[in-house]
Amino acid sequence: MTLLPVSPGPAVLPAVVFDEGQGARVRRLFPTLSLRHLDPFVVLDDLRVEQATGFPGMPSRGFEAVTYVLRGAFHHQDSLGNDQLIEAGGVQCFTAGAGSRCADRPDPRSLSHGLQLWVNLPGRLRDVRPAYQHAPAAALPLRSFDGVVITTVIGEGSPMSLSSSVRYHDVQMQAGATHVAAIPEGWRGFVYVVQGQVRVGDWLLAPGEAAFPAPGQQLLEARDEARLMLIAGVPHGASVAPPVVYDC
Repeated sequence: MTLLPVSPGPAVLPAVVFDEGQGARVRRLFPTLSLRHLDPFVVLDDLRVEQATGFPGMPSRGFEAVTYVLRGAFHHQDSLGNDQLIEAGGVQCFTAGAGSRCADRPDPRSLSHGLQLWVNLPGRLRDVRPAYQHAPAAALPLRSFDGVVITTVIGEGSPMSLSSSVRYHDVQMQAGATHVAAIPEGWRGFVYVVQGQVRVGDWLLAPGEAAFPAPGQQLLEARDEARLMLIAGVPHGASVAPPVVYDC
């Protein structure tokens, strides 16, 4: 299997742990000094946050933020008046568009774990009206076969809709299970491991690591019980806004 050279940065990349928001520790895959962004994706944060921490209200524009909750819950509030608790297995998308403010705080009762993906808006949609959508776990398509369970977070059958062409799958695998995934021609994508060890072609990934396969079929093999995110999108070449500080 051919891995796409992502410049700058290696074909396999570890997330960087750093402080964010109000006392939260996150693993950031990008942007970092090793990888600025992967068009159309701007940010991928692995959020594992305790009580009394979180991400206070901040001004945002020019992207869509997708938060997928793996454990616990996140409480979302924004300047549009939305006030929503997203529980484990659920997903939300906040379209910042022309400009807005939002805040996300973890469930105060326990550790909360989720992934937040920022998707850059195409230039023609940079100034769209801000919007919000969410879906509980029960609304997301689920299929299982041969020790593999796949949840479609964004893509065919999902009630979530983005302004960019994106496929986002949560893949859970039993030890020894295999799955052939595909990244379409003309798309860019990555595999990010949340749990266990996963072989992607010649590369063995641990939790907090990602590989960037070239378009085509990719064989995934779980060395133990594993969970990974397979995310791909169509690049649209738009500039990134707001500016992102590469401080990690």
